[in-house]
Amino acid sequence: MTEDLRSPFLRHQLQRVGDPGWLDPFIDTPRPGARGRPDVEYAIWADRYVLAVEQSGGKPLPLLTSKHAGYSEDSLRAILNKARVWELLSKSPSGKAGGQLLPKATELLEQHRCPITSRGE
Repeated sequence: MTEDLRSPFLRHQLQRVGDPGWLDPFIDTPRPGARGRPDVEYAIWADRYVLAVEQSGGKPLPLLTSKHAGYSEDSLRAILNKARVWELLSKSPSGKAGGQLLPKATELLEQHRCPITSRGE
């Protein structure tokens, strides 16, 4: 039964009941057989977020969703939460948007020759 509850399809169906715990199952549970997203993708989103915090005056998610069609604020929150868990993005002050790119994220971005937009490159 536990394995069934991890099914992306079932979680997608359960999100319709309105419980936020079921939202964005494809971020929480990668496709079966897939390894999930590479860490560098989370580092890219962490970098985008840090820049958006600076540009938006504390409202980064609406700015990011307007720039990146197809992503909801909920899906971006899930991505950013994982980036924080994986020590790519620092914690923000309680109740406020924020955080800094951590050395692990900077290293990943440099290894993959990605520009670090939050520091103006």
